Amino acid sequence: MLKEIRIPMRKSGYYRMFMSEDSYREACYQCPYASLDKPADLTIGDYFELKDDYPEMFVGEDAIDISEGISCIIVHTDKGHDLLREAQRYVWLKEVDINKVQKSHKQLQQPPDYSGRRDKYKKLYNEKGYPSIEKYFLMRNAIVFLPKLILKTIPLNIKNIFNNG
Repeated sequence: MLKEIRIPMRKSGYYRMFMSEDSYREACYQCPYASLDKPADLTIGDYFELKDDYPEMFVGEDAIDISEGISCIIVHTDKGHDLLREAQRYVWLKEVDINKVQKSHKQLQQPPDYSGRRDKYKKLYNEKGYPSIEKYFLMRNAIVFLPKLILKTIPLNIKNIFNNG
């Protein structure tokens, strides 16, 4: 029987590796398609930056709700245009400036940077499995946040000493 474990996005080792570009396939780091020029009909991806690029879309009675995410669809071919026209009855579409989309998406400008962290994570995974990745990030969080917690606690302790003494 499988056990489901839910980890908040910001505490997930997988999510953190993905967002820091450390969990991609080897080929991604030399991707010739990390641009707007692709041999595809459509490119579909997240567009959470929409709120920064178009803040006016998030005010008033017609404000966009992105609580379930928002996607960007880039059309490359006539077939892509046909597919998008078919999809219009199922999704809400709004045309935006492709240059803004490209500017806010590094992967539409150049391949991701290869970091040595990827090798460390891959070695951890190969030697001890995925739980070792989560443990690594849990310990890393503890090291980063423990000093902040101590600094927040010290003034309270000093205040208590003076109030009780």
